[in-house]
Amino acid sequence: MIEILLRIAAPFVALLGSVTSPQPSGTAPASAPTTSLVGNPLCDGNAATDTPCPCNNTSVPGEGCINGTGVGALLQITGSDDISNDDQWVDTVQMPTNVWAYTVYSTGLYYHPPFNTLGYPYGHGLRCTLAGGGITHRLPTMNTGASGSIHYEKLFSLHNAQIAPGVKVYFQTAFRDGNGPCSTNETTNFSNAWEMIFVP
Repeated sequence: MIEILLRIAAPFVALLGSVTSPQPSGTAPASAPTTSLVGNPLCDGNAATDTPCPCNNTSVPGEGCINGTGVGALLQITGSDDISNDDQWVDTVQMPTNVWAYTVYSTGLYYHPPFNTLGYPYGHGLRCTLAGGGITHRLPTMNTGASGSIHYEKLFSLHNAQIAPGVKVYFQTAFRDGNGPCSTNETTNFSNAWEMIFVP
């Protein structure tokens, strides 16, 4: 069991070790180019079908486990599923203010043994993406600023997103949560995950 836990935790610990200083650009724009959500939420902190949050810090459906703000972080994507449009906006809100955060996207998900429920307890939240065997990329680290949010757009032209059409891709945001509800030794939390399939 110890070997399994170490194997699961190692990739994310490596990412934590590579975090650079947050960039001062974490305020989400007031409105997206379209009000239409594209894709679907999954792996939230509601525990209805997924793994329960680490310290009973259950949230509402669609959000991550409750963080130091008293609610769960919410990740949503608006725009279209068309790669050529390059109009997807990736926004995460309801995080602590003035902390680092970044979004990853992966072709794999974490499942918690032995019940094979979605999400693995880590810090104050559930780690859903970055699974063994999956291909994972990380978007730039940002500061959540006074709004407690981060925003990405132009995934393909600006961030050179390595996403192939027809493949399921899962997004999730990780962030510092020093005042989270679980052990004071824990400083990490996560948003919900978001599933998308892009077209050419």
